[in-house]
Amino acid sequence: MENLLTLALEAHNGDRNHHRRYEFQIGRDLFAIWTLSIRYGRIGAPLREENFSSDTVEDLKQIAVARLHRRANAKRRIGTDYTVVEKIESGGTAMDDWFPKASLSHFSPSCSTSG
Repeated sequence: MENLLTLALEAHNGDRNHHRRYEFQIGRDLFAIWTLSIRYGRIGAPLREENFSSDTVEDLKQIAVARLHRRANAKRRIGTDYTVVEKIESGGTAMDDWFPKASLSHFSPSCSTSG
């Protein structure tokens, strides 16, 4: 898979011993089909992984935005917000093409960015 975009989020709540990671990787496979890989779980433990693929970008965008929206409501569930810890854009694929600015505005802007 050619990785074109990575967005990684983390949430840490020491009082509740919650340390979570949520990562999106977007790319294309050998047949130019769009792929979305979502990895998530407790930091320090093996992460779970879900993989999606589609000929159309819109199908995968809907999944990605819905999952990001759920992370924006984490404070109610786990007692802390997720923050962006990594943003990588390559191959002409922009973060704004996949995640609306309004969706990303819920998360701390401090992170490492590559392009």
